[in-house]
Amino acid sequence: MRKDQLSDVPAMLRDDSDRHMYREIDTFLGISRKYSTKGLNFIRISGFIGGILVSALFFYFIPFTEKKVHLTVLMILSLLFGISMLFYGNRPLPGCERIKKVISEDGISRIYNDMLTARRIKGSNIHLGNEYVFDRSGAIYRRNDVADVLIDEYNMRGGAKSYWAVFHISDSIGSMNVYIKTLSSLNVEKRLKDFMYIKDMFEKQ
Repeated sequence: MRKDQLSDVPAMLRDDSDRHMYREIDTFLGISRKYSTKGLNFIRISGFIGGILVSALFFYFIPFTEKKVHLTVLMILSLLFGISMLFYGNRPLPGCERIKKVISEDGISRIYNDMLTARRIKGSNIHLGNEYVFDRSGAIYRRNDVADVLIDEYNMRGGAKSYWAVFHISDSIGSMNVYIKTLSSLNVEKRLKDFMYIKDMFEKQ
C-alpha cells in the first residue's frame, strides 16, 4: 500500500486471517476508498473543481443582482474552499486516526466479529454492533464513546428548518457530532417516532 493516511495499518495485521478480516471491514466501510492516496486525490480534485464551478456561478450572476456584495463574498469563499481542498489530507485526518487507534488497541478480530452481527439503522449508513458503530462512509466508533443521541436543528433560507438525528462522540481523538439521517421537517409526530427508534437502538446492547 502506498504512503497515505492508512500506510501503517498493514503493520497491525499479523497473519492471513487478520488481513482477510481487514479486507472485509475495508470493503464494508470503504476505508481505503476514502483514505488511500487515490481516495484522497479524488476528494481533493472534486472539491477543487466544485469550489471553482460554484465560484464561477456566483461571478456570473453578480451583474444581474443588487446584492453584489453578498455574491462577491460567496464567490471568494467558494474560491478559497476550492483552493483549500488541494491540501486535504496533508495532515492526519481524525477519522483515519480513530480507525487505526481502534484497530491497534482492540484487535481486528474483535471488530470483525462485531461487524458480522451489526444492525443497520433504516435509511442511514450507520450499522450498530454490540461494541462498535460502523459508518459506511468510512468510520468506526466505540459505542462506549457515544455520549448522547440527539436531534440537530438547522435554520434554512426562508425560515424553513431541517432536522437530523445525530450522535455525539467523545474520545481521545476528539469530540464531534456524527450525522445519522434526516428526520421529517413537516410531521412532528413522525420526526419524534423516527428519532426514538434510533435512540432506542443505541441504548440496546
